[in-house]
Amino acid sequence: MASEEDGGERVSEKDEMKSVLSSLGLQHLLPVFVENQVGPKEVEMLVPEEFTALGVTTIGDKARLKQRCKDYLKGKSLDSPVMSKFRELNSKSKSNRNSRKMKLTKRLYIGWKHGHQDLYRPVHPAKGGGQFVQDVNKGCTFSELKSLLIDLYFPRGHCKTGNLHVNEVDATVVNYSGHTLPETIGDDPFTVGLYCDSRKSNPVRIYLQTEKVIRFFL
Repeated sequence: MASEEDGGERVSEKDEMKSVLSSLGLQHLLPVFVENQVGPKEVEMLVPEEFTALGVTTIGDKARLKQRCKDYLKGKSLDSPVMSKFRELNSKSKSNRNSRKMKLTKRLYIGWKHGHQDLYRPVHPAKGGGQFVQDVNKGCTFSELKSLLIDLYFPRGHCKTGNLHVNEVDATVVNYSGHTLPETIGDDPFTVGLYCDSRKSNPVRIYLQTEKVIRFFL
């Protein structure tokens, strides 16, 4: 009986992990997760090197997978933007160990807006958008921050729906008001730490802002 119960747990865990991975377009990694007996509970405890060993190599995929597993374990819908936003804005303090790590990072509320000219609208989670809460290294430069956001919303070069490729858009990083983040803070080059310290509002919200471009070839 014990072995049957164990087997039942493994099947259940496999189904749970399949649901999570499929929602992110990572279902091809399921055999590796099953082989290593990694389910949603174990994902929350993984370190970056272990994610890489499982085939989750990009920063964006790691962040999304961890967040989706948290959603799953809390009984939330994997694609519920309302519950996701509520959870992020009302998250509790982390453990002392994570608090010490936070001293080297700044928390950013990240979103994606797409449009043209002066009309840019937030992209719905079902289309690959939505909001993420990300702890970013204070020393992160503007170009590194832009790469992080592109990786988050255009994993492997495509948005979630697959109808937009990163090479088809002009992208920049803007603040809540839609202004491009400055290249310098005072007399110093832009870093996430300096930018957050210069802001009076909290939380600090930034957006990947994209516009589809038509390229002509001669």
